[in-house]
Amino acid sequence: MKSNQTLCVELWPNGRLKSLGVIESGQINGHVQGFRTTGAPDYLQHFSSGISNGPYQFYFSNGQLEEVGTFRDGNNYGITEQFSEDGGLRRKSIHRRPGLGGLWPIKYEGGVLTVRKSSFELSYGSQTTHPHANHWQ
Repeated sequence: MKSNQTLCVELWPNGRLKSLGVIESGQINGHVQGFRTTGAPDYLQHFSSGISNGPYQFYFSNGQLEEVGTFRDGNNYGITEQFSEDGGLRRKSIHRRPGLGGLWPIKYEGGVLTVRKSSFELSYGSQTTHPHANHWQ
């Protein structure tokens, strides 16, 4: 470890690991892994100078993957996939920074397509969408 880096370890009251990461120059930097009180994974996230920046994974309490995607400067960017607790794909979103023009790489996959300001979402199964969202089926 560099002299300006500190290993940050948090523990739950039961003694299990809560989170593990590196503080560099006073800010979270690099991968941070979080765990539930049971020891099951909670999240895996990458930070740059204290801001979410890079790939991430969030988990349900049963250990199943809940969401996977990428943050850029603290905002969702690129493709985000959300899953149900049984592992099925629930929603796929494509994010861009606001104000970017051009074509969106959308392929209709049999879900409900919802248009947001800087993203599109494909919802699968019986998922609901915002009542004022622009969507097609």
